[in-house]
Amino acid sequence: LASLMVYNERASVRTLLAALKSATHLTHARDPETGNHLERMSRYSRLIAQAMAAQKGLDDNFVEHVYLFAPLHDLGKITIPDTILNKPGQLTPEEWEAMKQHPGAGARILRDISHLQAAIPYVLYHHERWDGTGYPQGRKGKDIPIEGRLMAIADVYDALTTVRPYHPPRSNYDVLQYLSVNAGRLFDPRLVDV
Repeated sequence: LASLMVYNERASVRTLLAALKSATHLTHARDPETGNHLERMSRYSRLIAQAMAAQKGLDDNFVEHVYLFAPLHDLGKITIPDTILNKPGQLTPEEWEAMKQHPGAGARILRDISHLQAAIPYVLYHHERWDGTGYPQGRKGKDIPIEGRLMAIADVYDALTTVRPYHPPRSNYDVLQYLSVNAGRLFDPRLVDV
């Protein structure tokens, strides 16, 4: 009976995740330039998590959670108007302020889903920066949960290596240099090393 309850709990969580991933994919359907961003982010995040687990002895649950929850990081973009989401050039200050609301919006969506409370740090903190200049809360250093610090690296890596309406893709080498130069400023330096 206990095994069946654990199985049903996992099945429920996976069903919820599938539904939320679908909602997130709808956002990216509205934003075709980043349509595959979610899957790439999941893979990059899992690779970083696996390397962290090997170095720091983290358990397999951490790696699995990273892979499952990473695609939800932009869930809050379903609240962003198409005119902002699909704008081909630079955002105005007002549009940028609206865009900066997506982490909080995603966390609010998850807040009422008891089985997905563990996903909130992936969604809420992926735009925080090591030096405190990020958003939505301006957290700094280790006050940013590890999930957010990891997502920040994977998100930026993907954003800079792919075509976006506002920039061409950069080479892997250039992006790794960017991450390295900004370790300790924008990104957790230990995770950049990983």
